[in-house]
Amino acid sequence: MGEPDSERAFRGGDHPSSWIVPLTPHFAGPGVDVPADAVQVSVELRVDLPTPPDRPLRARRFERWRSTRDGRVEVAHDVECVDGAGAVVAAARWVSRGSAGSAPDHGARVPTSAPAAPSGQPVACLRVGRGDVLAYATAVGVRHPLHTDPAACRAAGFDDLVVQGVLLLDAIAQAAELDHGRLQVWFVSASIVGERCELHRDGPTWSVRAADRTIAVARLD
Repeated sequence: MGEPDSERAFRGGDHPSSWIVPLTPHFAGPGVDVPADAVQVSVELRVDLPTPPDRPLRARRFERWRSTRDGRVEVAHDVECVDGAGAVVAAARWVSRGSAGSAPDHGARVPTSAPAAPSGQPVACLRVGRGDVLAYATAVGVRHPLHTDPAACRAAGFDDLVVQGVLLLDAIAQAAELDHGRLQVWFVSASIVGERCELHRDGPTWSVRAADRTIAVARLD
């Protein structure tokens, strides 16, 4: 794995929802080098061990690869949470894409393919509010304008703030009652605050759908 780019101590929680902040690359420390216009492509969440509340843990971040193609750069960050004995209790891989910069490429890109999105009758509905989006941005220290600035959103063609993809991942994790295992999510289109979305399921495959489009597809292993 090598030496982490950054790491940070924290205390654990008792539900998968508690992972969405410490497994964010920015939580482990400053210096996350992604383009200013980067959008999330996919997230893979893996929960290995149950974690009692208040257990002392460390979040460690690694830049796994940087790959430039056709003027766009794809960057993958791995974040792992380890206990005092060094055992990994949870981990995540974040892949984002944006305008190419000056940083050199490195590592071996590992592409993944999303499964077909299930439809049919929804198993749950959700609506992410403005307060949820702003609270998460504050908690992890990410001030991306699409999640914090309505004027920037309108300039980009969105009616309001864009929901962070990880909040949709968390909604799927809760609906699936995930306490261990791996959840991969691929983001297809943006979700806007206040928009009614439906969760659909076909076996291990999930989708988040709005009235007119698929927003995300997920697979639970």
